[in-house]
Amino acid sequence: MTYRYTRLRVRRRMRKRKKQVVGLGESANKQLDRHIFRRWHNFKNAGRFAIGWFGLVVLLIVAVTFQTLSLGKHYLTSNPVAGGVYTEGVVGSFSNASPLYATDDVDTAVSKLLFDSLLTYDDKNQLKGDLAASWTVDGRGTTYTVTLKPNLFWHDGQPLTTDDVVFTYDTIKNPDAKSPLLSSWTGVKIEKVDKRVVKFILPNAYSPFAYALTNGIVPKHILGKYPAEQLRSVSFNTKNPVGSGPFEWKGIVLHGDNNADQTETIQLQRFAKYHDGAPKLDGVAITAYKNEDALRQALQDNKIIAAAGLSFSDKEIDSRYNTFGYSLMSANMIFLRTTSPILSDKMVRQALIKATDVPALSAKIDYPTIPVREPILSSQIGYNPAYEQLGFDKAGAMKLLDDAGWKINGKDQFRTKSGKKLSIKLTYQVNHEFSHIADGLQKQWADVGVELSVDITQNKNDSSKYLDSHEYDALLYGINIGPDPDVYAYWHSSQIDKKSQIHLNLSEYKSAVTDTALEAGRTRTDAKLRAAKYKPFLQAWHNDVPAIGLYQPRYLVASNQHIYNMQQSLTINTPSERFNNVDKWMINTNRK
Repeated sequence: MTYRYTRLRVRRRMRKRKKQVVGLGESANKQLDRHIFRRWHNFKNAGRFAIGWFGLVVLLIVAVTFQTLSLGKHYLTSNPVAGGVYTEGVVGSFSNASPLYATDDVDTAVSKLLFDSLLTYDDKNQLKGDLAASWTVDGRGTTYTVTLKPNLFWHDGQPLTTDDVVFTYDTIKNPDAKSPLLSSWTGVKIEKVDKRVVKFILPNAYSPFAYALTNGIVPKHILGKYPAEQLRSVSFNTKNPVGSGPFEWKGIVLHGDNNADQTETIQLQRFAKYHDGAPKLDGVAITAYKNEDALRQALQDNKIIAAAGLSFSDKEIDSRYNTFGYSLMSANMIFLRTTSPILSDKMVRQALIKATDVPALSAKIDYPTIPVREPILSSQIGYNPAYEQLGFDKAGAMKLLDDAGWKINGKDQFRTKSGKKLSIKLTYQVNHEFSHIADGLQKQWADVGVELSVDITQNKNDSSKYLDSHEYDALLYGINIGPDPDVYAYWHSSQIDKKSQIHLNLSEYKSAVTDTALEAGRTRTDAKLRAAKYKPFLQAWHNDVPAIGLYQPRYLVASNQHIYNMQQSLTINTPSERFNNVDKWMINTNRK
């Protein structure tokens, strides 16, 4: 009975729920019919209105989104942050990182990044301490005392002391080491006072001496075990150099199978214990390219961030590149070899300078240049406008040549004397700028009856032979003068002798007045007195015309992106000094 009763009760509940579901369905259908289907024509009539409102809402969303992004760009600035590897390309090859031997652009760039010096230059090209905390000179100008900064370390963790300083300069002084820096250190005595103080004692006062303290210091604990004659070829120079600069050696990587297009990349990484604080960059990579065409292509293909030492004219620079133009404390000149048969005549040299429209030649360079009008640069002590070189005077040039016996006969284009044509050979190393200069010079000198033939050397080795042998009539070349006006190496008669280490008197110019003035000028520390001592030299140079000054060259760096804190529009003495504040450079950014 109980079972039957329960079953009937369940059935009744199921029927009741079924009726409720049916009722709800009927009610829903009635509501749909009443509120939707019977009024559907109303929705059709309101469709345009609804779509309009929907479109307005979408437009508002888009406008708000665009405004937010625009305001973000306006108020969120791109800020430089630490990190990243700066990659730079340079034409040349890597052969030696040691500051005792580095001379080429690639070597000096790597050496500058690896090795610090006692003194360096600030953004105004004035001396400042690098490893040195301070330096002083005595009243006689013969004793320089340098005090090192505390807590200096080599990349291998060893302390850097005055033992390393003494070792570096004693090595440079040693002829067996064959350092190109030897000539600046003859007769200088270096004494250690204690671990942080060192003295340099000169045989005579030498006003530019402090500038000789800007070369890198090398570690005695590594190189001290080698004989001086072996230092040029030790593995330290190319495989595992240890310095104290902002970056330390990581390695070298070769790219390409053919020697003709092979490149080499020198990889450096941040030195965390750098005395001025760890650099902002994680590292620097310098890639050496065989020629400028390859360098330009690498920049265009974004294989490197920057290309250094380019010969772009301003018209050729792509607007997408950031450019950094450094004015070098150097002088591009036409050196007239005063011992050659034709140019030994001072009247001919005076005629040639009057036949040279220097501003017109410089205009062919297509970037603003600083004129070179004397053997001393216009920004240096001793420069005197009264002794600027002779200006362009075509008629005056022709008269001087006539007076010197060089005549134009009949319809001949070029002058002759005793049956010999007035022909001069100009030598220079292949160079975009120099080619323009040479082309213009040929036309200008031809206008006064002088034939100018051109001998272009294709590589640095060939140029070095000419510099060593002086086998030219005229040489188009740039000399590095630096911040100090001591130009003894270029114009003193003792620098003609091929037995001297460098014999950079490229004009083979001899003048007793010049020799005396140059000797006196470099021994005076007072600026006014020094300028007075240089006056006879400037006057003799003006009259004798051993060279024709052109302009100060620039060193151009082009980059694919902004390099924060890279000093721009500076005057530097050598190309490697573009890295003077490399520890502050940054290439990565974020938005805040």
